Amino acid sequence: MIKNLSRQEQGKFRGYASVFNRIDAHNDVIKPGAFVESLQKRKVALLWQHSIKDPIGKILDAREDSFGLLVVAKLNLGLRLAREVYALITDGSVNALSIGYKVVRSRRDSKSGVRMISKIDLWEVSVVTFPANEMAKISTVKALRAPIAAAGRLFLTGF
Repeated sequence: MIKNLSRQEQGKFRGYASVFNRIDAHNDVIKPGAFVESLQKRKVALLWQHSIKDPIGKILDAREDSFGLLVVAKLNLGLRLAREVYALITDGSVNALSIGYKVVRSRRDSKSGVRMISKIDLWEVSVVTFPANEMAKISTVKALRAPIAAAGRLFLTGF
C-alpha cells in the first residue's frame, strides 16, 4: 500500500524509476553506477508516458541507492495534464515509473542474450501505465485522499 502523507506540498511523490540487476521487458539489466555521471551532468525531465510534448512537473532529487534509481518529484498542479496524472496516481490507476535514456556502455551476455547496461545518459523519468521494469513503482504520494493498493514491493514509508 502506498503511504498516505500530509496535504502539504501536494503533488510530490517518490519511487524507483529504475531497479538494478533485474531483467526488464526489453531484455536489459541496468547495473549499479550506471546513472552516476549522467545525474551530475544535467537535470532530468519529468514526463507523462515518455511524451516530450507532455512535461508534467520536475524531478526534485534523483540518486542511486543499493536498490535502484530513487526519485523525488513534484507534479506541476498548475497544468491540467499534471492534475489528471495526480488523480490517476491517487486513485491507484497509475503507479509506475520508467526512464528515457541513451545507452553509453553495455555488453551482451552471450548465453542469455541479456544486455548488461553499465553507463546511461539519462534524459527523462516518466509516470507510465506499463513500465519496462515491473519493480519501478511510485511508493509515496503527498496529499493522498485515500490509500492506494500497489502491486509489488514498496520501498519507503515517507520523506
